[in-house]
Amino acid sequence: MGGGSYKKIDAPTPTLGNKKTSSGGGGGGSSKHAEKKNDSDKERYHTVLNQLEDLNAEYDDISKAKDRAFGKDRLDYMDAEIKKTDELIAKQGEYLDEIKSYLLVDKAVMEAYYKDLINGPEMLFDEKGNISNFDAIQDAMYAKYNQMTDMYTDDDTNWEIFEKKYEQLEKYIEQYEETYDLLRDEEQKYQDLINQRIDAQLEKVQYKVEVKLNVSEDELAVLEY
Repeated sequence: MGGGSYKKIDAPTPTLGNKKTSSGGGGGGSSKHAEKKNDSDKERYHTVLNQLEDLNAEYDDISKAKDRAFGKDRLDYMDAEIKKTDELIAKQGEYLDEIKSYLLVDKAVMEAYYKDLINGPEMLFDEKGNISNFDAIQDAMYAKYNQMTDMYTDDDTNWEIFEKKYEQLEKYIEQYEETYDLLRDEEQKYQDLINQRIDAQLEKVQYKVEVKLNVSEDELAVLEY
């Protein structure tokens, strides 16, 4: 429809998620200033990340002091190390709760924006949260993009509006995938902390045995584990 050049794509130029897009265009728009957004992981999780950083620094100090100590002093530092690990586990749990909350928000925004702009097949998710019909979603986006290039010319305002919305949808999908990947990584760190606590308990019992201190039945159970 209409004259002028078109942006129709035969190859998958617009992309989804962590696949980079080479599509440009859109022009400068009428806004004088770029929109300021609070979307980085550091800003999203600013408080809890700072708290985790402080706890890790405190843990490192205790661990270094433990390595230099002997006898009862070393046992005291072992107890302090275990206590600090418990604090890290609790704080890591808070961090996971925040990530899960943001993941729900990112999912809702992504789905709503996709439905409004593309109106293609419904987004489906597996039990872990992956977009299970990713290829179908991508194909629907390509089809919509090409459909719009047939409707509008380069200098059409409606084209500029659509292209900006399309790029925003890509960003929403990418944000969802980044949050999802972050959750998986931090869940593993949570499990690592659990294992770290078990190792610390085992180390304490073994040290007490080595220096011939009394070992309780509960502590011996750790050795059996």
